[in-house]
Amino acid sequence: MGAVKDWVIYASPEVLEGGPSTAGHRLFNGPAQKDIETSTALHLRTSNRSLRAEKLATWVNCVLDGDSDGAASLRIAERFPILLSRDLSETRLKLGEQGIGVNRYGLVGSSGAARLRAVGLEPSSTFHAEYPWEHWYLGEKTDVRSSFRCEVFATEFEIQGLELDWIGLCWGGDLIWDEERGWLLRALRPSAQSKWTLIKNQDKQTYRKNAYRVLLTRARMGMVIFVPKGDVDDPTNSPEEFESTAQYLIRCGVTPLS
Repeated sequence: MGAVKDWVIYASPEVLEGGPSTAGHRLFNGPAQKDIETSTALHLRTSNRSLRAEKLATWVNCVLDGDSDGAASLRIAERFPILLSRDLSETRLKLGEQGIGVNRYGLVGSSGAARLRAVGLEPSSTFHAEYPWEHWYLGEKTDVRSSFRCEVFATEFEIQGLELDWIGLCWGGDLIWDEERGWLLRALRPSAQSKWTLIKNQDKQTYRKNAYRVLLTRARMGMVIFVPKGDVDDPTNSPEEFESTAQYLIRCGVTPLS
């Protein structure tokens, strides 16, 4: 047998150093591998995913960093429609209006949005693991399993690395805007299903925020963000918290549907 050769990695400098396009993340958390060849030609400075919004990733970074002024200054809605709805039926209707020709649309949401069940969307990980996603992505409008039906939402796990022309992002109580504290990253604990608990672990906080980073960048032509109105009788669906989140998104440049 011949000598085993080491791998040589070819990479953009930004994935090693971090930057806006990678949301500050690096390919290696510790010391980088020794055999790395870098080239600026490998960095895709213009998004190939979004036909209308070269600055979508930058806008999403601003939103998730709590920088509403920075997000608004990008004026992203001039080229890439981002609409806000407070009603799921209205969201479905608006998405249906975009289904012209081969345009595909569907709902997405966070795997941690456990209380989307309150608006009729099933968040169970068991349900999502068993769902026939090939039909969700490929089925025709007449196929009740397809994304066109807007009955089942894809989480960050099912949609990662893929995209639709239009998405309806169903916002959950796992990421709520607070005017004093900024983003509240939360989870429903198995032992306390009646209230949200703040996520304290730094890695889990990063995972939760990055789930929304994935979801906010899955559309190629435009998106509708659905923020529920909430329920005064349900402490896990606070109308005040959802209203605060909706208003923050509007300040970031999202256009209200009504």
